[in-house]
Amino acid sequence: MRNLKFVSAFSFIFLFVLATGQAQIIDSFPWFKAPSKVLTPKILDWNAGYSLAQPRQAVLKSTSIAITGKKIKIPSGVKLLKGPITIKRGENCYQIGCDRNKDCNNCQMFWKDLNKDRKIQPRKELRCVCPKSGDNCGLRGRKVECK
Repeated sequence: MRNLKFVSAFSFIFLFVLATGQAQIIDSFPWFKAPSKVLTPKILDWNAGYSLAQPRQAVLKSTSIAITGKKIKIPSGVKLLKGPITIKRGENCYQIGCDRNKDCNNCQMFWKDLNKDRKIQPRKELRCVCPKSGDNCGLRGRKVECK
């Protein structure tokens, strides 16, 4: 019985620390709260892990971004991607980019490696954000030839 109390107390503390660590990212960069809107789900498995076809093609080192006229600091671990990016899984390659809509035509793509596996899970880890309004844009994907 005493061990059960210890294990439950330890579990509570661990979950509290885990939740507060994730909350810091969400508070300063709220677009990772919910899964991204996906526009073409039948083309690829949006929940699977993909690697960048050419790792140096996409990552930009930036510390802040202007959203709705205010400078927002990009949290550590969140990378600004210059898109569209090409991702690969097995023998298949896909090009992922931000959706163009009537309200915003220059959405910017961000990647947060949530499970630290260095693979991109588009639905969970990619976000497109409109700098003008701060809205979350959708993702679009298409199958391309692997190079």
